[in-house]
Amino acid sequence: MPISNGLSYLDESQTTVIGDSNNVNEVSVAETQKSMGVQVNAASTVYKKVYTKVKYKSWYKSWYKSWYKYHGKWKYKWKYKWKYTWKYKWVITYKKVTTSSTTTSSSSSVSSSSTSSKSNTTNSSNSTSSTSSSLTKYLKATTNCQSTSTTIKSKAKSITSGKTSSYAKAVAVYNYVRDKIGYSFYYNTKYGAVGTLSKKTGNCCDTAHLLVALSRASGLPARYVHGYCKFSSGSWYGHVWAEVYVNGKWYKADATSSRNSFGVVNNWKTSTATIYGKYASLSF
Repeated sequence: MPISNGLSYLDESQTTVIGDSNNVNEVSVAETQKSMGVQVNAASTVYKKVYTKVKYKSWYKSWYKSWYKYHGKWKYKWKYKWKYTWKYKWVITYKKVTTSSTTTSSSSSVSSSSTSSKSNTTNSSNSTSSTSSSLTKYLKATTNCQSTSTTIKSKAKSITSGKTSSYAKAVAVYNYVRDKIGYSFYYNTKYGAVGTLSKKTGNCCDTAHLLVALSRASGLPARYVHGYCKFSSGSWYGHVWAEVYVNGKWYKADATSSRNSFGVVNNWKTSTATIYGKYASLSF
C-alpha cells in the first residue's frame, strides 16, 4: 500500500507541541494534598513533533547516484544533489515527553478541603466536556471524506441498520469496506470516499477515506493514521489506515486486507511501524 511522501518539510529548528488527548488530569487529589501542606508532584505528557532523517529514504540516494551520473552532469546534480537533499531529507516523527513539577503549600484548613471537593466535581465535568470537544473534529466532513453526502449517509444507514451499539456499528462499517472494496495500486488520493464507493476499488488512502466517511456518517469519530510499515511480504511501504473511536478507545481499522479484522492488523507488523501522524483530514 505504498504512497508518496505527503509530509510538510519544515526547518529543523521548528517544533510543535501536541497535547495528549488521552490524559485526564486528576486535579482533586493534587488540590487536597496542597491544602494539607503536602508536596505535590504533577506530571503531564505531550508529544513533540521533530524532523529527523530515516534510513528508508537512503535507497533514493544510491538510485539517483547510479542512474543520473551517466545522464549528464547538471541533471545528476539537480536530481541527486538538490532533489534528494531537500525533498527526501526530513520526515516527521513524534517524541513523547513527560514533564513534572513540584509545588509545596503550608496552608491547611477545613474550607480549603471543601473548596478542593467542589473543584473535583467542576474539573471532572470540564474534563468530560474537553474530551467530547476534542472528538468533534473527527466527526466533520472533509474534502475527500464526504460524510455528509447523501450517498454516504444512505449507505451508512443501510450498513448499520439493526445495530444498536456503537461497537456493532463500527464492526459492520469495517466489514463492509473490507469485503466490498477491492485494492488498486496507485499513489495518494484519487477517488475520495464517494468515488471509492462508486468504483468499489481504491488504494490505502481511498479505502481509508471511505471507512472514515461511513464511520462519521454513523456518528462514530474516526481519523487517519499515516505510517511506514513492514508488510508480511517483507517489504516496507508508506501506508494509511483508519482508526475508529468506540467506548473510549481508538480501534485500528485497516480494511485493505481480508486477513485483518476490526481492531486487529495481520498484513503488516504493528510493533515495528513508524507512525508519522494521526489526522482528522488527509492532505494527500
